[in-house]
Amino acid sequence: MWVYYHRLTDQTLYTIVNRYIEPKVEDVQRRMVRIEEDLPTASGAEATRLRDALYAHRKLLDELQDMKQELLRVAALPYKPDLNDGVIINAAPLYKLFQHRAWAKDCADCWKKLEKGDYDWSHMAFNLWPERVREKCKNDRSLAIAHGLEDIYEVPLPGEKKTRKRA
Repeated sequence: MWVYYHRLTDQTLYTIVNRYIEPKVEDVQRRMVRIEEDLPTASGAEATRLRDALYAHRKLLDELQDMKQELLRVAALPYKPDLNDGVIINAAPLYKLFQHRAWAKDCADCWKKLEKGDYDWSHMAFNLWPERVREKCKNDRSLAIAHGLEDIYEVPLPGEKKTRKRA
């Protein structure tokens, strides 16, 4: 599946499931039924070919169902991509779906950092963990501004010094 980044929305994952994966699952299931109907009357090389095709279709069906399940899991996070966060942050929740190992690893690492709170400036972090990000916004003006929450920023009293924890 190829997704054009600039068209990515919170509905993209549902669209992939409904327009592409579900019809493909139905097609594979129909083919499997036909193969299973033809198998009892086949013999020799034809029977071997049908068994191999059935095995391949079962494997494909399992992969499609796993992909569907993972896409729906991510969509329910809730997944709300924001192009201003950058490609890797928007791709991070989908790390299990990437076949390119290096990209999958980079996305998995980014996901761990998102979970840990390293990227709380991102819209993705705010959508997934709003309470945590709101709490940080109380003490970090730049975060508060980034999320449009300047009203909850607690201005330090004169003589009081607010310190930011550095990584």
